[in-house]
Amino acid sequence: MKPVLIIGSGIGGLTLAQGLKRVNIPFAIYERDAAATARPQGYRIRIHGPALDDLEKCLEPSIYRQFEATAGKNVSFGPGGFGRIDARSGEKIQMGGPSRPGGGGGGGPGGPGGPGGSRPDLSRSLPIDRQTMRASLFRGLEPIYSKAFTKFTETETGVVATFADGTQSIEGSLLVGADGIYSKVARQLVPESSPLDTGSRMIFGKTPLANVRDDLLEELREGVHVVQDKSDPTKPLILFMEVMTFTHADAPEDYIYWVILGDPQSFGETDEELLMKKTDHAAAELSRHLTLDWAKGIKVILDHQVEDNTSILRMTTSNPNALPCWPTNRRATLLGDAIHCMPPTGGSGANTAIRDAALLVKTLADSQGADGWPEQVIKGYEDEMRQYAGEIVQSSYRAGVKAFGVKQMQGFPV
Repeated sequence: MKPVLIIGSGIGGLTLAQGLKRVNIPFAIYERDAAATARPQGYRIRIHGPALDDLEKCLEPSIYRQFEATAGKNVSFGPGGFGRIDARSGEKIQMGGPSRPGGGGGGGPGGPGGPGGSRPDLSRSLPIDRQTMRASLFRGLEPIYSKAFTKFTETETGVVATFADGTQSIEGSLLVGADGIYSKVARQLVPESSPLDTGSRMIFGKTPLANVRDDLLEELREGVHVVQDKSDPTKPLILFMEVMTFTHADAPEDYIYWVILGDPQSFGETDEELLMKKTDHAAAELSRHLTLDWAKGIKVILDHQVEDNTSILRMTTSNPNALPCWPTNRRATLLGDAIHCMPPTGGSGANTAIRDAALLVKTLADSQGADGWPEQVIKGYEDEMRQYAGEIVQSSYRAGVKAFGVKQMQGFPV
């Protein structure tokens, strides 16, 4: 049987590869980066109960045990979810009433879900460092690096990928685009799937906990928190943070994962000026400038950040009204952000990519053929994925608008 060609080695692509390995379906992974650690891969993500179950199905037991062991300490959430703090005074913000777990303001970037959609069981929710998780998922796999995908071509007996260096892949039975938000596989397969710009911008960062532990507000020394600055209603800012603590030797040092959310007006710059701050130093300097007047026990997080880990990103989303439908191609399909990117305010991006991978593994394992898979098999995967992922994109967008200050996009009411 010809291999499944996996384009991209993010969480979804690696989970797919591990799952295919378990059911003895051959595969090859092609990655545009020069190495697994060629660039920063983000910080913490949260993997919730259903995705944990999917991971356990796809991973060899020893790999899953390593994944669990290297996760951070989980926090217990009260009936109101996590707490909210006023950025200027450092005092707790009293909410209007109790909300359901994970509610009271959405899940935050990579957080535990948001309002208006299904909420995960937080008692089965593991915070994990993304780089550490990828290290576990790489075990036993041999991606082919420095292969930037440009196009796929169907042959009489399969499919071949072409790369920017002029080389081609081996012939495969199916090509899976797991190449992220600006997927070139999606651009060819589903041209109308381009992500939308919500207008919101995010400064992502990381601060070693040891550097700030004693100076932090006591309420912020563990768990998940939202810090709000509404001193100027025309320029609201939100800081989402989680304290990551680990016990395993292969896990990183304890740190605070944080994100500042706003729009160009909140950041006091034009969008062009904001997105030109490509250097880590410029992004870090902006984060400190924005928080100059915040309470000392909060501002310390920004003052002691690791500057080369700071970056500014657009907040994008797939169409929150409906994911695109496209004519199924038995030789090519998509998973994860490549077809359903979503605002991180729902905390569901990685979880949904894992769900896609597990579903695709099961779909392919249940209907193997010497010449690949018939169109109706691939269509069955795509139809099911499109249904649940579309709902998750919508709830993540709704969480951003209702709880994190994301402005409602024209034509996309919540």
